[in-house]
Amino acid sequence: MKNPLASMLLVAGLSAAVVTPAFAQTPRSTKISVSSVTVSTSDLDLGTAEGQRKLENRVAKAVRDVCRVADVDTGQRLLNRDVRGCLAKARASANQQVAALLADQQRGG
Repeated sequence: MKNPLASMLLVAGLSAAVVTPAFAQTPRSTKISVSSVTVSTSDLDLGTAEGQRKLENRVAKAVRDVCRVADVDTGQRLLNRDVRGCLAKARASANQQVAALLADQQRGG
């Protein structure tokens, strides 16, 4: 990929909000935490299947990092509802950005 601006566009959407109770006594109060991860594409040729596969792998790792899937606090492999929601939002956001990036690449951008 030759366009550094397009490489940086993937940053904004890999974010997800996780809502958790702020205080046990006040269940209506919530705390929103937003995280984002940068996925580098400058070394990838997105015009090839291999470059797109590498991007897919990087995005999948970034989604897990944003949602902190590696943080296992229960000792189980089952994901709680908040984590599943975070993963769904982060994947949707990333998929939109990747689609836009690939469309730009196809147009010669």
